[in-house]
Amino acid sequence: MIRNRIIRLVLILSLLFAESSCKKEMDVSTPKNNLQSFDAIFKSYWTQMSTNYVYWDIDTTNWDNVYKKYQPLFSNLKTNNNNDLNTAFSYFESITQGLTDGHYTINFNLMGLSGRYIYPAATRKIAAKQFHTPYNYIAIDTVYLDKGFKSGYFITSDNKRLQVTSGLINNQILYFNCNLFSLKEAFTSKEKNTAAETLSYFFNRLKLKKSLLTAVIVDIRNNPGGNIEDLNFFVGHFIDKRLNFGYTRYKNGGGRKNYTPWISAAINPDQDGESLAMPIIVLTDHFTVSLAEAAAMALRCLPNVSIIGEQTWGATGPITNYGVYNAGPFEIYGILSVYTSSAAFKYIDGKMYEGIGFPPDLQVTTDPGNFINGHDDILDKALQTVR
Repeated sequence: MIRNRIIRLVLILSLLFAESSCKKEMDVSTPKNNLQSFDAIFKSYWTQMSTNYVYWDIDTTNWDNVYKKYQPLFSNLKTNNNNDLNTAFSYFESITQGLTDGHYTINFNLMGLSGRYIYPAATRKIAAKQFHTPYNYIAIDTVYLDKGFKSGYFITSDNKRLQVTSGLINNQILYFNCNLFSLKEAFTSKEKNTAAETLSYFFNRLKLKKSLLTAVIVDIRNNPGGNIEDLNFFVGHFIDKRLNFGYTRYKNGGGRKNYTPWISAAINPDQDGESLAMPIIVLTDHFTVSLAEAAAMALRCLPNVSIIGEQTWGATGPITNYGVYNAGPFEIYGILSVYTSSAAFKYIDGKMYEGIGFPPDLQVTTDPGNFINGHDDILDKALQTVR
């Protein structure tokens, strides 16, 4: 019963995050060959993990021992045997259970396993003592907003529904929420959309009413990430000069630890960007993932920003097409596809939060009873902080 519940939650979370965070452009990095044996499948998978995975210097998984242990086991399995298919799935679960990458997901296409996922980070989160299912905060947070607040949506190019909400609280605190990051796409779309109108509302009040505002609240809880261009577009509205917030590192060869030097990761200000003196509170939870984490970490570099809520998911590595960085997502055609970071990221403090999550300045968890009664404990604490 418990295992079935975990499997269902892993599937839900893998669909929620692995398909939404840091927009995925899967490129087939292996020939479209028809691998008939599990021995060949495992060897292809193991080899591509050796070259494509970017965390071998910090991951505790001994990849050579994985080969020694599992190659003989996979060689005994048949792809046309249902019991063997389930055994293979369990082997892949065991192999990947400790991988550091918070994005890492295997999606199976092989007949008999089609539609099944392995999402190690989600499995670990569910097993953690502090785990809770996502709260639909925005469903009750609009009650906190003054009349006249804006809420709009936009259907993204990959057919996801972006929802953006913004309004004032007590006519002096500017609130912003988005359920994913495709903000620039919506804002620059040739098709009129209410998400763009809501963004205009937020940016206008951020600029024109800054002398009247006492604080800004940026709510990115339950946000699985999205387009990397939104870092400059959104965070760029809060700065008036280039902001260095960390470092990225890439693979520069086929060896497991062939890395480039660490390169500065920076955000450029938007043409309308301004430095704000007022307090800025960023709200995060365990389901703040990927680019949403990067946005929180970048904003936290500003002297007037604090984070309230829960530790984030811990999937900080950017993801893009395989051909761009020669690492990241790969596919064994017709068998399985692997979703994994294309580069590693460490914060400006020199620490890597991959697989760990970025901690808030003030830890606040939601009491289920309070939530049912229409109270958002995290937002309440933010309002107490700035009032």
